[in-house]
Amino acid sequence: KSNLNSEDYEKDLKKYPVLENENIYVLNKISKEDREKFLTLILKHTTTLGVREYTCKRYGLKRGIREVETIYGTVRVKVASGYGVTKEKPEYEDMARIAKEKKISLAEIEKEVYKNLK
Repeated sequence: KSNLNSEDYEKDLKKYPVLENENIYVLNKISKEDREKFLTLILKHTTTLGVREYTCKRYGLKRGIREVETIYGTVRVKVASGYGVTKEKPEYEDMARIAKEKKISLAEIEKEVYKNLK
């Protein structure tokens, strides 16, 4: 008997139909501790003759937040950078709050924020 809790992996199991009566199942994010148990269960309880395993590494940008002063007030800006790339995006909630307070459009505030990002 296995100690695996299927609920831990239920959301990570995807079913893809291939042919009329044939499906491919993909299990994502399996823990190293459970790998051998899953392989045993799959090979024992299915008709499959093999299991493929792929390792995937994710590369991402470093994230941060900075504040930008505008004529309407301070807006937080999300900043992501790395690999020679920098991306900046104003925080929607800040712009929405200012738009409501000042009775102006989001587009007007967003334009002002981007003007002051430099």
